[in-house]
Amino acid sequence: MSITIQQNSNLDVTTIKVKLKYPTNYFDLHTWEFCPYSLKAQLAFEYKFLAYHDLEYSITQIYPYSYSILKKLEAKTGFPAVPQVKIQYKQGLEETWLGDSTAITKLLDSVFPEHPLFGGENAKLHSEITFLEDWIDEAFRQPYYKLLFLNKNNLLKASKKWTQEDESLINRARLEIFKKERSHYYASFCHSKQKALINAYKRLDEELLPWISDRLENNNAEGMPFLTGSQITIADLALYSFLKLILQFEEANLVTRRSVLQKYLENLENIPLGKVHGSVKKGYTRQKISLLEGRHKIQDEE
Repeated sequence: MSITIQQNSNLDVTTIKVKLKYPTNYFDLHTWEFCPYSLKAQLAFEYKFLAYHDLEYSITQIYPYSYSILKKLEAKTGFPAVPQVKIQYKQGLEETWLGDSTAITKLLDSVFPEHPLFGGENAKLHSEITFLEDWIDEAFRQPYYKLLFLNKNNLLKASKKWTQEDESLINRARLEIFKKERSHYYASFCHSKQKALINAYKRLDEELLPWISDRLENNNAEGMPFLTGSQITIADLALYSFLKLILQFEEANLVTRRSVLQKYLENLENIPLGKVHGSVKKGYTRQKISLLEGRHKIQDEE
């Protein structure tokens, strides 16, 4: 089946003729709020969805205290965290599970090759994108999670998101265990949690974001709005995910006072985001996402 789609010119793509390779596969992406890797995987689906309107998938939102669900996911993939995706083959009852945002995106690139997020057949570009994405994932991970778990206000905001701001849904005992485990781990390299939080802020403010800002300024001078040129890649989705979530923290000024980062975010805002809404059931919500007149429509599944 072939379709012709008029794409948004801001994404630097044109009218595309698409032959769907596996139009009957169904993807169920498992994520949780405030996880940059979950957001990155979700954005990868959204970006592919721009070209492949028949890409059928849902988002299952996991909450951090849903240990039983995480245990079930670990049994499927050996990966005790999110994001994870279930691929259901409609031709039969067979299904496949895959964990890790990078692996999920590579799968999407192989099945849905339009607008490759890893550079396609350009080996040099592929290598550069792979390096940048891996560096962003590793370099931003510890300072990001320290800001999240060691700042009480950030953690409170996150816990309200995880429970859809319904206090009756909070399993306080398990959430406290979760908080203590995370806080202990991310503070273990310092004598105090406060020092760990300060170090995380400095790492972002004095090392990581200045390097990113310099690269973007150099690219902008050459007319390239993104990390590796004029096209969005998985490295951009990785960076965007961290920056977008940091904007919800008390430390949002790390991003807002850097004009080049604000411009970068504006360039990426054309990526449609699948928002999580709906009722909570057994520790998660599930929605099916479809396209309706150029906009995303989210339908709750019973």
